Amino acid sequence: MLLRPALLAAVVLVLASAACSSDDDVSRAASPSTATGNDDSSPGTATTAPAEGAAVPPTPGPPPLEWTSCGSGAACATLTVPLDYAQPDGETLDLAVIRRPATEPDRRIGALVVNPGGPGASGVDFAASFGDPELRERFDLVSWDPRGVGRSDPNDCDAAATAFRALDPEPDDTAEQAALDGAADRVAVDCTADAGELAAHLDSWSTARDLEQLRRALGEPSLNYLGFSYGTLLGQRYLELFPGSARAVVLDGVVDPTLDLPTLLRDQAGAIEGVLAEMLGEDAEAFDDLARQVESAPLPGGTAGPLDPASLAVAAISASYDPSRSAELLGGLEDASEGDGLALRDLAQRYWGLGDYPAYVGTLCADFAHPVGAEAWRDFAGGLADEAPRVGAATANEILPCAFWDGAEPTGPGPTGSGSDGTGPPVLVVGNTGDAATPYAYAVAVAERLPGGVLVTYEGAGHTSYGRSGCVRAAVLDYLTDLAVPAGGTTCG
Repeated sequence: MLLRPALLAAVVLVLASAACSSDDDVSRAASPSTATGNDDSSPGTATTAPAEGAAVPPTPGPPPLEWTSCGSGAACATLTVPLDYAQPDGETLDLAVIRRPATEPDRRIGALVVNPGGPGASGVDFAASFGDPELRERFDLVSWDPRGVGRSDPNDCDAAATAFRALDPEPDDTAEQAALDGAADRVAVDCTADAGELAAHLDSWSTARDLEQLRRALGEPSLNYLGFSYGTLLGQRYLELFPGSARAVVLDGVVDPTLDLPTLLRDQAGAIEGVLAEMLGEDAEAFDDLARQVESAPLPGGTAGPLDPASLAVAAISASYDPSRSAELLGGLEDASEGDGLALRDLAQRYWGLGDYPAYVGTLCADFAHPVGAEAWRDFAGGLADEAPRVGAATANEILPCAFWDGAEPTGPGPTGSGSDGTGPPVLVVGNTGDAATPYAYAVAVAERLPGGVLVTYEGAGHTSYGRSGCVRAAVLDYLTDLAVPAGGTTCG
């Protein structure tokens, strides 16, 4: 899925001004087709459950949050939520929450809940380092570790995940394919066994309900929300379920919830392949030579492990998230030509370290229709490898455990996060024309679908936009603080 959080872009803010323009006739990318095969009930494809995002009993109010100091002026608490919202009086789950109070309490607007994406990224860690001073003046900054992540009942199946990630994501023969399938199956078995009942409740509908419980526990009359990457899917789910409870919602690096998993991965692999080709330029042949070399002779990569086919492909994907990493990628290639794979292995490790892999896979398996079984997934991955030769196989097979996952039937596509009853607020949708992880067309489609959707376009590169453009930042700040909606067709350079 490759929707890892753009932590750097969201924390290291671009404070310099950038050009903005408004043009109601601005060129808009075509919306991706929603005819993605989600109704295919043929063998080998997971069928989607009915769109029943709101079909659960009323949920009692959460217990009060008991805050304790957790360093650097922050306070932490535990939010207790139902494990299964269909049984609100049944088993519960404890979620870790953090709050950093507004620095100017006399001007405080309320709480702003932020989510960095993933799925599988720690919101507690993200909020602890999020540093926009103007937002910090007006809002309590709040986040949480979603179910199964970080301090919120994480899965203990890392050994299986590590073994799976070490294998070549583009098998060369039947023996390598069997090893990859077996390791993916082991991830699915170990992770669902360790998660127990939670394995069936990692979906984004449940997490969106957790977000509403967090709002209630905070005592906020309405939600202010800033979601990045996969956090935009949570925002859309929330708007579908609780449109009247939202004051302001910002979606940056947008996921289109109407698509199935193969379509999302295909779009992303093609976009990453294009970005990678631009980054490599005349060094493309050197990269391809290195890819062939590490098939048989991995390079030393430091204590994290060797530079092998898997880590080289992930290093390339990692570089595509931020244009500033182009120099790292090319420098790593030069080092590799001298037998040193450390820099490229480090690029891969930074990608792998952005979130908890078991929650990442388990959530995607639950949220999106996908191929089921080794043969069906092999056909899909093989086709994607043909379309995107450098990263297609790695993009597809990173999620291969979904082919064997037994935690829950997929719940997507379901409702589209439209707030269709008309009670939702204007929603600020930010799309980056050079975003490979969440292609710009997704932002266009979601903004058009949301009754209150307002699109702001950043003509740039990298995953998400808020931390890359002063113009985007200004639009977000004006909207969150004053509910000032930018003009239609606003473009930031």
